[in-house]
Amino acid sequence: MGEWSTISYLRTADLDRVDDALSRLCAAEGRAPLAAPPSSDALQRSSTGWYVTLGEYAVLRGEGLDYPLWTFVVVPGAGEWTMMAELPFALLGNRRPGADRMRLADLAVLAGCDAFIFELSDGTAWVLAEASAGGETAFSGFPLDDEWFFHDEPLSTDHASVGFRLLSVPEPLRQAGSRGLLSFTDIGELLVGGRYPADPGPGERPWDRSQLWYNGIQDELQLGHDIPVPGSRTRHFARRAAAGIAP
Repeated sequence: MGEWSTISYLRTADLDRVDDALSRLCAAEGRAPLAAPPSSDALQRSSTGWYVTLGEYAVLRGEGLDYPLWTFVVVPGAGEWTMMAELPFALLGNRRPGADRMRLADLAVLAGCDAFIFELSDGTAWVLAEASAGGETAFSGFPLDDEWFFHDEPLSTDHASVGFRLLSVPEPLRQAGSRGLLSFTDIGELLVGGRYPADPGPGERPWDRSQLWYNGIQDELQLGHDIPVPGSRTRHFARRAAAGIAP
């Protein structure tokens, strides 16, 4: 079907808290914030053709995570949750080298709040990955292939039905998280809702509201477009050498 996306949520409405946790997460892997996004020419030079060399499939399948530039779009929610979309894809769902849990769990501990990811693969497979503020994790759903893993995390056929198992969440969110493919839009509308634009986006191309819940934000990042979601923040983190900071 072609729909791919990874969207993460942190249980806090404090965007500064999210910023601080992201900065510390990236600093632990030798990356520093950039005061301004690099130009497309700089990206070409530093990435050796990130989008061309790896190709869309490689990025969407979680490869290329060693790329020197990491980007996060932080979107304030309608209540207690903050939404995040990132490039490379699946960055938070993967483990840092040598770690025994996904980066989302590390971020949850750093922020001191619960978190979860809803990841969709090709419109036919989806996983809900949960992380508590204490670093515990739980997974439900099923993979795109027969290897029962969510990146480095083992999945179980006992929990093939998607649903919250670890985090205590309100009943509307619990119901939204159990709707499989529809969970993407249901969770997004519930937690972020009207902050997404319904009218024209960059240039003359109109925003497709439903597409934004899939890979819309990441697509716009790859094209170098701004993200016109009210109150959102875009943060870039580069290798220390690339950011002009001594290792």
